[in-house]
Amino acid sequence: MKHMASPVKLCFRYAAMALAVVSVCRAQEVTTETVLSQYLTIYEQNLAQIGKRYDEKLAEWPKLYVRELAAIQKRAQTAGDLEAWMAIQSELERFERDREVRAPNLVATPDLLREIQSRYQDSDTKLLAARNSETTALNDKYVSALGRLQSGLTKAGKIPEALKVNEEIRRVQGTGTASAEPEPPVLLTDPDAAAPTGAGADPDPLPAPSLVRTEAGPFTVFSGGVPPPIPGVALKPVQLYLAASSGESQSIAVGAELGFAPPGAGNSIAPGGSGTYHLRVSVRPASAASTLNLSDPRILVQYYARESSDRDSGRFMRACEDLAAIPSISQDGAVIECPAVNLSAPRTDTGLTGAAPAARELYGVVISIFSGEGRAVFQASSVPALSRIVSPGYPKNAAEIVARRAYENARERYYEARSERTKSMSDPAKETAMEEARRVYIEAQKAYFAAREAGGG
Repeated sequence: MKHMASPVKLCFRYAAMALAVVSVCRAQEVTTETVLSQYLTIYEQNLAQIGKRYDEKLAEWPKLYVRELAAIQKRAQTAGDLEAWMAIQSELERFERDREVRAPNLVATPDLLREIQSRYQDSDTKLLAARNSETTALNDKYVSALGRLQSGLTKAGKIPEALKVNEEIRRVQGTGTASAEPEPPVLLTDPDAAAPTGAGADPDPLPAPSLVRTEAGPFTVFSGGVPPPIPGVALKPVQLYLAASSGESQSIAVGAELGFAPPGAGNSIAPGGSGTYHLRVSVRPASAASTLNLSDPRILVQYYARESSDRDSGRFMRACEDLAAIPSISQDGAVIECPAVNLSAPRTDTGLTGAAPAARELYGVVISIFSGEGRAVFQASSVPALSRIVSPGYPKNAAEIVARRAYENARERYYEARSERTKSMSDPAKETAMEEARRVYIEAQKAYFAAREAGGG
């Protein structure tokens, strides 16, 4: 079998051929718009391939890790080693909750468990870094090919066509999707789109009479007025960087506001720290002349975090994600309040590591809006590095994402009900409330595991 070139090499070999065609035909038979379209199509196809490949790897490694842990746990059981069995069980339960393996999670004993942990340590961040590297290399080749096209058109005296190519180069570099020297960041939210949604100073304590509030899964959608403030939380505009996969960004204006509530007194926006984060996303037409046709849309919000000790290392991990179908958005737009996310230090149940778990802080958020057909309408992030790794497709594990949030919420409600019942053991109402919360928790757990199994997770 002959050795085949990689898709990236092939795509730019064909791009070079297209450039040669333009030079021969003097951009008459083959227009600049046609060549630009070919370049962009090839680029997006390869970008999607990179995203698909790493999405599969990111979905696969947790299954392999759990499989290896189950195998050594079975061996410990056969050998009658209860302490090893319990240590492995604790790690399985921790991993089910955190879905990551970090240095503080490494156990002292048993040795075999520590060896497996070491092999899978930081698997998610390593894969994200590798995807980022491949995406950056692809971006560089895309910009380089555009540069050669621009140079050829300029030499041929076709300045208007060269300016069109230059506009595409500037667009790619300006959105943070290429590794070439970037231009100043582009604030996608214009002053109107980024206007506070009422959670800042001197807010009106009552929502407008026309305000419509709709619950959509863990999200809350406000339309017809200014949303009420979030008690004790000041929201401030967040700069967004458009991802290359964003579809209809010219007709839609999306703004974001973020608020931070640290543990204890005093709530303010902060660059990082353990605590609870509140995010609101505003969606409206880009201009009065734009037509916003979002029927049966979906919103996906992904939070990325890092350990405080890794602030300068460039490492980060996906902490959580939420997905839901939301009501159709009219020309007047809407404000979507996302579920609050707590990034305090993860709990530990073992005490085997000899060290307290590291505190986590927010690294950035990725906001994706899809049409009812699953087509990306808007995708952007609060950090340029995240814009380069945004997966352009609708998540294949959508059902799992939704079920996981329902499971986590039910689990927390059960823990709260159990705590309340412990305070008043003789109160039959609290006993009943705890049993009902437990029933809902078990059902949500079953639904989550079923969705994960169906999705191959």
